[in-house]
Amino acid sequence: LAMSKQSAVAYDYTDKEVSAAYFNLPRLYSGVSITLENPILPAEILSNPPSLADGMDYETERAVRFCGCDLIQRASILLRLPQVAAATGQIIFHRFFYARSFLRCTFDYVCMACIYLASKIEESPRRIRDVINVFHQLKQRRMIKQGLLSENKILPCALDHRYVFLKNEVIKAERRILKELGFCVHVKHPHKLIYVFLKALNTLDNLSVLQKAWNFMNDSLRSDVFLRYAPETIACACVYMAARAYSIPMPLEKPWWRLFNASDREIYDICFRILGLYRQKYMDWAEAEEILDRLRQLREMKLANVANVVDATVVDELKLKQTVDQEAAVDNFESKKIVKPTARRRRNTGEEEKYSSYSRRNGHGEKGEKSKSRRVHHRSRSHHSGSRSRSRSRHRRRHRSRRRRHRHWDAGFREKLSPRFLTGC
Repeated sequence: LAMSKQSAVAYDYTDKEVSAAYFNLPRLYSGVSITLENPILPAEILSNPPSLADGMDYETERAVRFCGCDLIQRASILLRLPQVAAATGQIIFHRFFYARSFLRCTFDYVCMACIYLASKIEESPRRIRDVINVFHQLKQRRMIKQGLLSENKILPCALDHRYVFLKNEVIKAERRILKELGFCVHVKHPHKLIYVFLKALNTLDNLSVLQKAWNFMNDSLRSDVFLRYAPETIACACVYMAARAYSIPMPLEKPWWRLFNASDREIYDICFRILGLYRQKYMDWAEAEEILDRLRQLREMKLANVANVVDATVVDELKLKQTVDQEAAVDNFESKKIVKPTARRRRNTGEEEKYSSYSRRNGHGEKGEKSKSRRVHHRSRSHHSGSRSRSRSRHRRRHRSRRRRHRHWDAGFREKLSPRFLTGC
């Protein structure tokens, strides 16, 4: 999986060049290239693993990486996996932790997921229950060695809720690995190249050299040389170290490794890195977990302190802003003009009120004079003329119907009050 630095573009059905924003998706990478060769990481990533940003030093990171690869190798032996599957699991382990930090993932879950995924890649699948049982057995062996278990009997993992939880965590870790690596988990191993190189150098008859080169190759899996150099270069370095170990002469006038596209500097660098593994202090599984737990606690404390500082800064800014707003409000209140009270209006008499009501209703001034706001009154009257006419017509119709309804009652009442009716009584 190689990332190109050119700008990412796409083409629609009209063969027009469009940007990544055309699909309303964030652009994470500039380009993706899928190849059968092993991915070689750039020097800036190899020199600055993600774990260093979380407070882990470089030596501890190398020791934890060595411990994880050793754990995968021992588990693959108990699972009776081929060495190719064990090598694939260790290389996937290295690739993943150059993309994620050790402090952000559970160490043993990732180891189980790597070996479970490698068994499927190399067509030697193992059940996830068997993988969990093997790691459970390795943990019990460690506890017996430390004296934490009274009995020396190794028991299988119980099929309870803890087993179900562990199984789900391993499956999640496997999905996380596939996502981080972009589902490009193919690994080209240099083991078979050792046989080809020794045959080309006419030293295949010496089986001890072949076994020694194979051992150097398996030991180099615990380092990150597979992420730095091509498999052909690593195979040349292993053959060179095996030949030097048994004092077998090799052609040096014209270096033989140049036949396989390898350089002197690369061969020597791989040799120094492999020999450095034998001088490195071994870190146990329990010690690695203890160191990782302590570093996680320190990281959480630092994050909590940073969060408290940020919260205090935000509170101070809010208080300062509130004080400034209060001072601005006080200054604005004091700068307002004082409005003088107006004189109280004189109350109109009955006659004046009568004429003023006429003027408001008819649109003319008091006592028959022209109103000063006649135009306003006429505008309002013309605006409401339609609604007034409709309301008046309804009122007339209602009044007429009421008069018709009470006409007979009024006539009978008048007849009773007439002198003729009274005299008749």
